[in-house]
Amino acid sequence: LNPLCTLRYSATHKELYHPVYNLGPVRAFQMNLVKKISVASVLAESDPTESYLKIEDISREPFRVKIKFYKMGKNGPKITTGSLKKDDDLYVKSNENSIYQTGFIVTEINAWAGREFVKFSNGLRLRKGQEQGGSRQEIVKKQIKETIRAHFEKELDLKGKEIKVLSLFFIDRVENYRKYTDMGFEKGIYAEWFEEQYRQLSEEYEKHGLTIVPTFEVHNGYFSRDKEGHFKNTEGKSKSDEYTYNLIMKDKEKLLDPQNPLKFIFSHSALREGWDNPNIFQICTLNETQSTMKKRQEIGRGLRLPVNKDGNRVFNNDINNLVVIANESYKDFVDRLQKDFIDDGIQFGAIPLDFFEGVYGSIDGQEREISYEESLELWTYLKENNWIDEKGFITELFINDVENQKFILPEKFKSITRETIGRIEEQRIESHVTQY
Repeated sequence: LNPLCTLRYSATHKELYHPVYNLGPVRAFQMNLVKKISVASVLAESDPTESYLKIEDISREPFRVKIKFYKMGKNGPKITTGSLKKDDDLYVKSNENSIYQTGFIVTEINAWAGREFVKFSNGLRLRKGQEQGGSRQEIVKKQIKETIRAHFEKELDLKGKEIKVLSLFFIDRVENYRKYTDMGFEKGIYAEWFEEQYRQLSEEYEKHGLTIVPTFEVHNGYFSRDKEGHFKNTEGKSKSDEYTYNLIMKDKEKLLDPQNPLKFIFSHSALREGWDNPNIFQICTLNETQSTMKKRQEIGRGLRLPVNKDGNRVFNNDINNLVVIANESYKDFVDRLQKDFIDDGIQFGAIPLDFFEGVYGSIDGQEREISYEESLELWTYLKENNWIDEKGFITELFINDVENQKFILPEKFKSITRETIGRIEEQRIESHVTQY
């Protein structure tokens, strides 16, 4: 065709030749082009009974306690085993996992045969072989329960608005949801737990006027199969995955039909970029260990703005919220999500030098826009007052001073104080990712 120019449009350019326009995730959040995110933490930050640990062994020489716990790693919390002595702090040993932040210092180890126990500074006392904070099964059950509850709550909120509500589960192994047998298929443990929790909660929400669909109709799984028709675990990259993804893409619009009873979807992999159904309002990740997939990939499947039964996009901030049911604290979730953004070169929480250029206000007695030089002047003032650091990242002092009305700009910029605070707040990830 011998074109004079070529325009490339993509979310993931391999090379950036001459960018014409860039709409990144930070700006998308700020412009309300995607859903806000709420995190429902199964492992509560302030409740020590939710902080999982198990006493594996207690030895006399030397006095040591062997403990299984969740240790923070590169990809988030992962179950591990470590040895602690008296006065050791599990919060430190777990690489500062916040669920052990309060009261998990070893104060006593009793190695008397048959009477072994360990005591922590919060008063918790466990004998050899005991565990607390819920077994893995209890954590998964609770995640499933909270997902169903959040789903029902959303359906109540949207009652009469003709907007289909969907929930998505990411699971660790296909066998946990569906097993292949010579007689056909049977339910795995996750499917059984789901139906158990669904029946219990449906009785409660039916009393609130919610129409309850029979349990066996509301959930299904989308998994890849081998040549014999067996469902298999997959990373979503092989040719044998094509059937699965074609099926799920074809069902995409069918799933949005309020008359279609299917509402809860189970999948093994993060699905490919194409499948991010706009009406996913809840996402739950069920993994033996924390997922190695990036948070952005996990939550990205549910960030699109929803549509009603006619396919019209819904622009309502009170409706457009994605609930993520996580087996980690809110703080850990946000920290990891922000790290994912930074690793991909996306600055959430940083103020660039030209950030205030174009802001309109009364400057030196004139109604006009701020210039680049004045934006730099304001940026420097913020840094000098420790409201941002050397790289432009917003500090805790900014948050505290705004709350305590100590955020005061020079006379020249006083007219844009409110605009300045608002713009800075929009750069904070916590403004877009909140606790549920």
